[in-house]
Amino acid sequence: MEADLRLKHRDMAGSLFAFLRATFYRWSQLWKEVCPDLTDAPRLLAVSDLHVENFGTWRDAEGRLVWGVNDFDEVAEMPYAVDLVRLVAALFSRNGRTDSPLTRRRSRLVNLPQSR
Repeated sequence: MEADLRLKHRDMAGSLFAFLRATFYRWSQLWKEVCPDLTDAPRLLAVSDLHVENFGTWRDAEGRLVWGVNDFDEVAEMPYAVDLVRLVAALFSRNGRTDSPLTRRRSRLVNLPQSR
């Protein structure tokens, strides 16, 4: 298990996007603290872990090419703005931006041990 954790931490340190993808559950614990003004937004069934790789194309039962969200394993009732924040953070991080809110708040989201 230690080797797997080291590998995960190394992968997370590789890019902001990898960090974003790997820290969803930590984000779900802290988002109210990081974005307190969003807690009262109308609630809906949210993807929760929305990021750019959760969109894609596939064929439906009738063979039509469709596009949309393709990952629903963290769906939860949440304020709608949570999905928007995650998606914008993913867009910033995917493009290697270093001036994004994710960069500035990264140290608050998770305290990783030093890589060996």
